Amino acid sequence: MLRDATFDRHVNWRQVYEEVQTVGLETVDGEECLKVQVTPVAGTPQYMYFQRQSGLLTRISVPVQSPQGETVAIHSSLKDYQETDGILLPREVVVDALGNVRRILTLSVEHNVDLPPDRFQPPAEAPDTTQDPGETTPPGNTPE
Repeated sequence: MLRDATFDRHVNWRQVYEEVQTVGLETVDGEECLKVQVTPVAGTPQYMYFQRQSGLLTRISVPVQSPQGETVAIHSSLKDYQETDGILLPREVVVDALGNVRRILTLSVEHNVDLPPDRFQPPAEAPDTTQDPGETTPPGNTPE
């Protein structure tokens, strides 16, 4: 799953995928799209759908194993592209995972914003997660 967490995997796709090939045309949300099979260095092939007219990525289909052991696809649809600082970004992502649909909306995007140094500091009441779990004894489990 490290591949999925790579921020710029679609920009640096040659480092992430060992094989990429166009396998056909399909209509996605009323738009004619190129269906591209991408085979990651590790894992199973996925499909990306690019709008033929604009070239924008409009859907990603990733095969996963269901709890019943069958292979099913999780579809992520990228919609409502808007430009911010010269970069087109989808403002809506709809994820369909086995019929469970989630809609993610991005309301605003800002680049190179100055943030206060403490922005990513955990609240004072948060547990200390910087220690090795083997070094501490959970509350209520003190050895006798």
